[in-house]
Amino acid sequence: MNLSVNIDAVPQKRAGSNKKRKGRYDPPECKAFKKEFAELVKKQCDTGILTGAIRLKIDIYRDFKTATNQRYGDIDNLAKGIMDALTGVLWQNDKQITDLHVTKNLGTPRVNLSIEVI
Repeated sequence: MNLSVNIDAVPQKRAGSNKKRKGRYDPPECKAFKKEFAELVKKQCDTGILTGAIRLKIDIYRDFKTATNQRYGDIDNLAKGIMDALTGVLWQNDKQITDLHVTKNLGTPRVNLSIEVI
């Protein structure tokens, strides 16, 4: 299955902590990205939850203003936010991903996914 989602990926940040809540929480910008990304994927795909091992290719496109900003968002943190967003949407747990290939590219903000059950 191949999907293209028109969204600017947000790198996953460290979870914050709150003594009153007695736990950790997702930073607001990460939580908002995951929710919006999951909703956009649901609109394109109605396969249900995939079972078994998954091969995942993620091509992330970002509109970098300068060459020095190309490093904004570590590639692993960008991928983590995307994979977390799709847990419970396309797969039960991102532990199912046994083969992962991620690229970060210059271009119109979007995320292209290639998902294959292996």
